[in-house]
Amino acid sequence: MSLNIQDALAPKQHTWSLAIATHNRPGVLRRCLTLAAEQTRPPVDAAICDSSVNPQPVREVVDDMQRRYPAIRWHYVRADPGIGHQRNLAWQHTAGDVAFLIDDDSLMYPDCAEHVMAVYDADTQGRVASVMAVLHPAAPDQADESHEPDSIDEPYNPDAGPSLTRRVVRGVKRLVDMDAPFPPYDGHFHEHPMPDALQPLGLGTARLVHGCRMTARRSVLEREPFSNQVRRAGGMELDASYRWSRHGLLTTCFQARLHHVFSSESRDRLHVRTTASAINTLAAAAFYAPDRRRAHGIVARYFRWKTLVCLLHDLKKRDHRLPRARGAMTGWAETAAPFRLPRERVWAWHRRAMQRHGVKGPQVVRKPGNPAALAAPAG
Repeated sequence: MSLNIQDALAPKQHTWSLAIATHNRPGVLRRCLTLAAEQTRPPVDAAICDSSVNPQPVREVVDDMQRRYPAIRWHYVRADPGIGHQRNLAWQHTAGDVAFLIDDDSLMYPDCAEHVMAVYDADTQGRVASVMAVLHPAAPDQADESHEPDSIDEPYNPDAGPSLTRRVVRGVKRLVDMDAPFPPYDGHFHEHPMPDALQPLGLGTARLVHGCRMTARRSVLEREPFSNQVRRAGGMELDASYRWSRHGLLTTCFQARLHHVFSSESRDRLHVRTTASAINTLAAAAFYAPDRRRAHGIVARYFRWKTLVCLLHDLKKRDHRLPRARGAMTGWAETAAPFRLPRERVWAWHRRAMQRHGVKGPQVVRKPGNPAALAAPAG
């Protein structure tokens, strides 16, 4: 199923674009854009797709960027809320060979883009689909900023739970390979050899790419755009990167550093987030999997074990509301429903499931950013 990406047959210096989806966060967005514009290897253009209730503050940020950094072409794109729809609109309004699809609260170190783009430049045969930076605990523009891990699976706190529970959680995760937070609905994770030209760069291989630090070739995005119908974050970027891996290698560049601003959420919001992620994952698998019967079994097994892992994790954290487990259990309980439907009805189910489980989302997207994102795969 692997395909070579033949958009870089000869050595060249690739261009890159910044593609940002934002909603009601002009303050941290300004930091994100400033640090991107001041990279040692700056972008050729940047598109900010905004769904804020009041667009004026974000427009002012983008206008200010245009005044301060006129060598970069800045695009302000107004859109209905929806993370997949906004991400697609953002990269479609840019022209670079590579899109940096980082979050609006991702803060790049000054040489982050230079290191990432060095990988794409060295990949003369176009075998790399995506390059991911590494997370750094301190912000480049505010070194003393506190940082919390942007992951449900946070580093263990020795006071958070008994050692027996910790050992059981780790054992179960190893047993079912739960360190990959997404079910490989094609039947496996797509493996690709590291090209010889990239060996000296000391890159790491990855199964998936995290949304806060993702980049991708334009040619890959054109084949595998984000899902326009996904309006709440959670699992959407993992699904996109899983589909990208059908076409090329996913890598981690350890020299490229990025800080992701992360603020604690309430337990109730954690439950909403994990529930939304479960429903997004089910819809993506039911819609994009080439063999839906096999994918159904893979996803069902994944959520059975994930429910157990999340239950143990909640108990370890002494979080008796069980927000992680309840979200995973939603995925387990709903597994069969989208697979019973024809592909064209999956996203209607997705919308109803979100409403039924109390996941409040933005209004319906009126104009999809890319019709290809709604097209079912062949087969």
